Amino acid sequence: MLRTVVFLACFLALVPSAQSQQNMIVVTKTLLSNAAHRECLGLSDKQTLRYWYRAESAIDFEIQAIEGKEAQVPVRQKGQALGTGTLVPKSAGDVCLVWTNLSRRPVLFRFEIARLAR
Repeated sequence: MLRTVVFLACFLALVPSAQSQQNMIVVTKTLLSNAAHRECLGLSDKQTLRYWYRAESAIDFEIQAIEGKEAQVPVRQKGQALGTGTLVPKSAGDVCLVWTNLSRRPVLFRFEIARLAR
């Protein structure tokens, strides 16, 4: 009986909750030549954004923090095939992550983003 309870507790700790699944996005996509992919989401003032991406070849990446009709760019990486980081917003609002392929060939890339409580 005790082994069953311990096993069940360990299993439940490894299974992502419905809330954590809603706060995580994982995408694998091919960026065509001179194309961009934009992923936007809202963040509360009690959340941080964790991001990771990997591409077959170098791409550009930026995070745009939308404030009213203006966009601030707190993160910009040019010509990177791998990137990771955390954004701590100053206030609640929308952010957009943008990956751009400026090469002449399509590029396969994968990204993972997660909204995490502070």
